[in-house]
Amino acid sequence: MSIQLPRQAPSVFSARRNRLVARIGDKPVLVCAGHPRPRNYAANIYRYRSDSHFLYLAGAHMAGAVLVGCGGRWEVFAHPEDPSNPLWHGDQPGWDEVVSRTGVSDVRPLHELEEAIEKLGGKGAFATIPSTDTVARRQQACLLGRPWGDDHGVPELS
Repeated sequence: MSIQLPRQAPSVFSARRNRLVARIGDKPVLVCAGHPRPRNYAANIYRYRSDSHFLYLAGAHMAGAVLVGCGGRWEVFAHPEDPSNPLWHGDQPGWDEVVSRTGVSDVRPLHELEEAIEKLGGKGAFATIPSTDTVARRQQACLLGRPWGDDHGVPELS
């Protein structure tokens, strides 16, 4: 899947994340980017756009990615780079470029996310907002032990 990086300076997104930390303290935060949505059949997807909360805090369009932050350290967990991506999506920015353009501390493989959640206090320690994407919301519910996931509306914040 292609990655689109922000046009603004990384300081814009760092400042937004810092304002969030100032309001919630050292509580860890998890925000999902969402997944591409199919049109009339599974192989025909709309042009991908990350969930608004992910865009506001990271500025990048990264399908399936998850932004995790605690205090001043923010990391993006994403699908590992696929060597065949240039064939299908053209040249893509590497994870080092994602770090430099978004101002996050690191980009890590998505399979390390559950371990990172445990290191930051476990499922119940996290603040989050439900993704508008049903697949990502179901993923959040499983990752954080939340009671929502399969509904079609967006539940109250938890």
